[in-house]
Amino acid sequence: MKFSAYKQDFADAINAASIAVAVKPNTPILAGIYICATGSIVELQCNNFATGCVVRFPVNVEREGIIVVDCKRLKDFIAKLPDDTLTAELKDNYLTIESGGATVELLTFNAADFPKIKRVEESVCSTNIPANDLRAMINRTVFAVAADETRPIFTGINFQFSDDDSLRLVATNTHRLVFLGHGRLELGENKITKKFAVPANALRGIAQQLNPNSFDEVNIVFGHRFAEFTFDNKFITTRLIEGEFPPADRVIPRETATHIKVGAEAFSKALNYVAIMSKETESNTAILTLNSESIQITANSEQVGEANVNVEAEFSGEDLRIAFNVKYLLDALKNWDSPWMLLDFNDKHSPCKITAPDDPNYIYVVTPIRT
Repeated sequence: MKFSAYKQDFADAINAASIAVAVKPNTPILAGIYICATGSIVELQCNNFATGCVVRFPVNVEREGIIVVDCKRLKDFIAKLPDDTLTAELKDNYLTIESGGATVELLTFNAADFPKIKRVEESVCSTNIPANDLRAMINRTVFAVAADETRPIFTGINFQFSDDDSLRLVATNTHRLVFLGHGRLELGENKITKKFAVPANALRGIAQQLNPNSFDEVNIVFGHRFAEFTFDNKFITTRLIEGEFPPADRVIPRETATHIKVGAEAFSKALNYVAIMSKETESNTAILTLNSESIQITANSEQVGEANVNVEAEFSGEDLRIAFNVKYLLDALKNWDSPWMLLDFNDKHSPCKITAPDDPNYIYVVTPIRT
């Protein structure tokens, strides 16, 4: 095998494929990156069995071939090469890379031992979504998934397709929940009500590679056990999470007694200010005191002191004093698209519903802290 390529093209392709490299591999081959040079294309593959990624990019191939090398070492050396172009060649059992007078030799693995990535055998549901839309949808929901794997179903985002050709994404860690609707889509032949729990880690990797300004479509195919995402020159497959995702509708409050409309930027600044003190509390707690004049946000630590700030807001309903994990509120604001935020409450023990006046498809529900 021998080929020459632009350094940045090779580096970008390795970075993209490496989202599927095993973090703690049971065998060295799973820490490797599969490299296949054929025609005028190099194909890279990484596969940790839960997630697999294929990336293709154009090169000048002099001799075709297939090898596997350690992904992290290859990635580190490619990033530091001095020239804009490189030559990669298999010599004996080593991949030799030369660029601008610098050379590195990397020991190769037996390519026959690499677990090749498989396609979905039977499509249950498929659709196309613009890259910028999918990226925004993932970023606006993935923060709400559970961090621990006590209940694996909550470590993923639930893609829910309905028989009216609509899609909604739901994520929760049982203390908060995000509900995001996309509207009507062109679905494949199988137009059925179906739910798919996609691992959050795989979706984070996909979102990082999607262009926020691209209207090009991402093709998504769901099978019984795997999902496929195809876009640009990339193909990513991920194992679906087994289990039944609970109905999200039951968590969303239908009627509320207290209503607040607040500027998202002002609310974010106030919460970030109080968050400095709330970090000193056991549950990262901030107390919201709601009345007709303003929202007062307070954090108190017996060991450090107290911080509070007032935010102007439009108010209707009953006065209320309620406590939240301030991080849960700030997480929603990091990807908030509207200049306004609507907060609806019942009492200090009931979940708060957060929406935007110009975006009926997005609902965020947060459970308060009992004080």
